[in-house]
Amino acid sequence: MKAGIYAIALLGWLLAAWQYTHPEPKTPPAERAQTSPHVDNIGKEDVHPEKVEAYKSKAKKTTKLPKDVQDDKNKHVLDSSQIPADDNDTTVTTVLDEKTGKVETYVKTEPKPWLASGNHGEVRLEYGIKNALQTVARASINEDLFQVKALHFGVSASIDTDGSFFIGAGVAYRW
Repeated sequence: MKAGIYAIALLGWLLAAWQYTHPEPKTPPAERAQTSPHVDNIGKEDVHPEKVEAYKSKAKKTTKLPKDVQDDKNKHVLDSSQIPADDNDTTVTTVLDEKTGKVETYVKTEPKPWLASGNHGEVRLEYGIKNALQTVARASINEDLFQVKALHFGVSASIDTDGSFFIGAGVAYRW
């Protein structure tokens, strides 16, 4: 039992040390968004608004656009939106009112895909009561393999300080 607790403590210390020496990477730089499949095959047309409202050039810096965009005096920020993180894809559509020159951006959460590859994993360290009799520490790892709508299928493994372990596959629903 003591050896298991020491092993879990050592694993926790190693994970903390690794996290400290490998800080979370900086967020990726802004990049051009891919065209939504909703409009991918629709042609474009020229419009000639009387005016177009844009944010002052400082907006290019505060939204952390690429340096070449920030330095280009011919490029202007028309709209900028923050979208909460979600398991669903999100479509962002910007609309120009030709008469007023105002730009509005619409955000639509897409339905969950019927089938998608999994891209989430986790390592957990836990401490608690097992079988209402003894306290144990547990180390576990889980990896998503694929999802069907809101169901996530994957594999997991865990080991407890009492020497018991689990290796298996399962399905999860997230909220």
